[in-house]
Amino acid sequence: MIKKNQLNIILRLFIFLTGIFVTFKVINSLNELPNTYFLIPLIYSILIVLFPSMTKYMFNYIGILALNIGMAIRYLISPLIISYSGIEMSRGIYPFVESYNIAINLMIYEMMAIFLIYQLLYKKFYNINYKRRKDLIGDNNVCGWLFIILCIGVIIIFPEVMSRYSFVLTAEELKSKELQANIISFVPLLIQLGTLVLTMSFINVIYKYYSKNNKFIFVLISIGVVFIISSFIIGTSRFSVVLPLVTGLYMIYILFSKYKKVVTLISSFVVLFIILSTTLLKTSTIYSEAVTLKDFFMQLNSNLQLYFSGVTNVAIAAQTSDIYNSFNLESILSDLFRSIVLLNSFFNGTSSALTDFNIVFYNGGLARDQILPMIGQGYLYFGFLFAPVFSIISLILLMYFDSKIIRIDSVIEKYIYAYVSLKFGLFMMANFTILLSFLTNYYLILLVIFKINSKLFNKQREVKYEHW
Repeated sequence: MIKKNQLNIILRLFIFLTGIFVTFKVINSLNELPNTYFLIPLIYSILIVLFPSMTKYMFNYIGILALNIGMAIRYLISPLIISYSGIEMSRGIYPFVESYNIAINLMIYEMMAIFLIYQLLYKKFYNINYKRRKDLIGDNNVCGWLFIILCIGVIIIFPEVMSRYSFVLTAEELKSKELQANIISFVPLLIQLGTLVLTMSFINVIYKYYSKNNKFIFVLISIGVVFIISSFIIGTSRFSVVLPLVTGLYMIYILFSKYKKVVTLISSFVVLFIILSTTLLKTSTIYSEAVTLKDFFMQLNSNLQLYFSGVTNVAIAAQTSDIYNSFNLESILSDLFRSIVLLNSFFNGTSSALTDFNIVFYNGGLARDQILPMIGQGYLYFGFLFAPVFSIISLILLMYFDSKIIRIDSVIEKYIYAYVSLKFGLFMMANFTILLSFLTNYYLILLVIFKINSKLFNKQREVKYEHW
């Protein structure tokens, strides 16, 4: 049986060799690529060897696992596909050569900052002398069920809110996220929170029954519940399915520790099935005609760059500096708090990096739907030197939320921290405005609900751990 240290060595060696292979593919690509682009997979593969701590805990903590997967996609898989398909995306402008050079330098700078900061701080969050308790406690979840009843009442009053959802197993195409103007803006968020509360509430109940006799049937029921609830996709956003699905399956992995191997196997098939199903649905929604293999790889190339802050997307962000002025405090605060209720009313900056990025992306077009990469956001706000500041903050928060998962013995609160940890583990798919909005609109609301529930209906208990 392979030990954890041996597995880590094998994994890092595999990533290193893959990185060297991708480096040579980029250098010898038949497509016209930026001269220094090969440095991204090369430096990443070297850093993985130099910093073994980056992958050491990835199979125990969902946040750092998500970060490692995101980096592998961004620094290895995306460059490999670019070496075959070219660097251009199916949407957006083709940036200047100078913008590509800045983008590559920014990505390398961010990559090195992430590895360095993680190496300096990881022992404060991960290197502890305790392991998870096996006797986790199911909660008396009165507030959770009351919240679900509230959501049902809202759906009865505003049934049209459900029009933005499609069920993966029965849908032939995906629906638009647009709602009628008479729907209160907070209602869709409330329903989305309701699906999360419903999932964690069912898992909590099932775990209570499982704690009495440890029967495998409860594992299957839990997986079925997570799969069904998570299979309702919002608009064309596959992320709205994957995030709650992976969180739920991770919770099942933690709670039903007796069946970890079986849960891992089933979960892998479930996640793969959902990703393939939603991808096919999105493809059939966007394209009415048959898609060739070349079209598929071109679209895959574009999606990876758009969703994982690829080099072209970062280059467009760098080019946005031509029309956006750095260190504009009013603009920065307005951008960061624009999705936070109450705070957004205090800042009405006329300049916006988020808007200017979309203007440059679409060459002045009307669409404003592209996400400004986090490293690009830092670059536009603070210049090159402080460009990784949001990435560093996100990494520290990720490690903090990861560490909270192991210290909590409440099933429901553990789910909340797993959910937010996974979200922050994928910070390369977002920017800091999105993450701040997530903290206030999801994390804080869920935490308040269940903190109140804990005070009113659950006895205070001392958290105990077992030594390694």
